[in-house]
Amino acid sequence: MKEIIEDVKLKLNIKIENITSFNDGTTNSLVFSINNKYLIKMMSKEELLNQKIFFDLYYDNKYFQKVIYYNKELNYICFNFIEGVKFKNNYDSNLALNEIYNITSSYKKYKSDYYGYFDYPCKTAYDFLLSEVEYAKEKIEFIDNSKVYSSLNYFKNIKVSKYLLHGDFGVHNFIVSNNSIKVIDPMPLVFDPLYDFYFASLSSTFSFKNIKMILDYYDRDIDYKKNLFIIVFYIRMSRAFVYDKEHFNDYLELYRECEDLWK
Repeated sequence: MKEIIEDVKLKLNIKIENITSFNDGTTNSLVFSINNKYLIKMMSKEELLNQKIFFDLYYDNKYFQKVIYYNKELNYICFNFIEGVKFKNNYDSNLALNEIYNITSSYKKYKSDYYGYFDYPCKTAYDFLLSEVEYAKEKIEFIDNSKVYSSLNYFKNIKVSKYLLHGDFGVHNFIVSNNSIKVIDPMPLVFDPLYDFYFASLSSTFSFKNIKMILDYYDRDIDYKKNLFIIVFYIRMSRAFVYDKEHFNDYLELYRECEDLWK
């Protein structure tokens, strides 16, 4: 870390007066802020290259962190530090859904031979969704998933557009700054932006009272939206089982309602 600190001082030509270290919850990384102005994130070389692809494409996107520079030798990225607070469930759900839509609708098309995450590419959109459902199933195998697999079959012969998505797009990576949502820590993913829209909208219970409204967003075939929604809900519910047990029963109750509601 000392070598990185010296490199930061040299590159930014600053005097470092304080360093605040914290864990961002991901593996192979250590995050710390300097003078509450710069954010340094250390990571593996592969992760750095993946993030560089993402941030180079979205360098002018106001919703994402701004990169000051990369250091491929010391494996870290220097970002601007975003002042704000973590997203809370009492945030107005209508405003949040609109912001989430604004962010995901700003995504750009991306030329790729595959779908899915950079470190786990899949040949087809169906293969990607299947891999995510199978992973979720390991956590919540006690829940009936017949509707999920029926929805998966819908995507066997459906053409899905390719955009570069954030990939870990949820409230845990949202910072509310000046009444606007800023997003940190991407895990680049190639898929339809609607996937990230659902993924974020279902990343906590803030949207549950307006669940029907979620289907009003995006100009897609209604069957496409309903089937993708059920799949993403199942995936998010498995995350809640692991990381948000306090609200898992809320997910389970709504999941069962949606199975009947969107037949």
